[in-house]
Amino acid sequence: MALALPLGGSASASDYLPNFLFYANLPPQHLTDIASHFWSLCAEMQFYAGIALVVSVLGRRGLYLLPVVCIAVTLHRVSARVLVDIVTWPRVDEILAGGSLARIHAGKLGERPPRLLARMNAYVLLVLLALASHPATGFLNYLRPYLAAALVGVTLFNPPARLGSVLRLRALAHIAEVSFALYVIHHLLIYTWLGEGDKWVKYLKRPLLFAATFALVHVSTFYFEKPCIDLGRRLSGKLKQRRITHAN
Repeated sequence: MALALPLGGSASASDYLPNFLFYANLPPQHLTDIASHFWSLCAEMQFYAGIALVVSVLGRRGLYLLPVVCIAVTLHRVSARVLVDIVTWPRVDEILAGGSLARIHAGKLGERPPRLLARMNAYVLLVLLALASHPATGFLNYLRPYLAAALVGVTLFNPPARLGSVLRLRALAHIAEVSFALYVIHHLLIYTWLGEGDKWVKYLKRPLLFAATFALVHVSTFYFEKPCIDLGRRLSGKLKQRRITHAN
């Protein structure tokens, strides 16, 4: 089983470029303790760049390659006996599975996949996904991308009534809305005064850590992330309108 390379302590000058250009998770790795959780951002950004390149070369038809490449990556993991890794090429099948599900939800892969997902049992998938998320279950780890995508697919096409009502809770909707900022910020605060001290001191500080985390998450989501997303949508809308005008 391949494991992630050891993390460094404090950042050196050579760590900045790989982290700011999102390739710090690739060997030789340049992840540091405080920003170690950004390995997944690296994998995501590399996926976005790769998909943009595929579409630029093959057009939208290139998106039909998502399931094929996903299965190929998983087969590579099986042959290399890689259960868990943070390097992109033995990990990207998790993103590709989600991208394939998005294609299914958009109706681009025919009618059979939605019908199949609608017949699956969400609670069985939930148990299997929990098992597949632990290295001790061995081979089941290779199926984690597909179990996760299938579980999300069930909630999209035919969610059980009780599970659906839970997923629609306002608290969960809020967490989903701020999840990106929560992911970015929560780990960073562990390395501040709020995360220092022995076990009991840390537990006493934990309410303050939670409060500071969600306060910063709120500010980041609604006063930075949302304006940037709105700006991106306006710019893309103008570019689309300009292309339509030129075409006419």
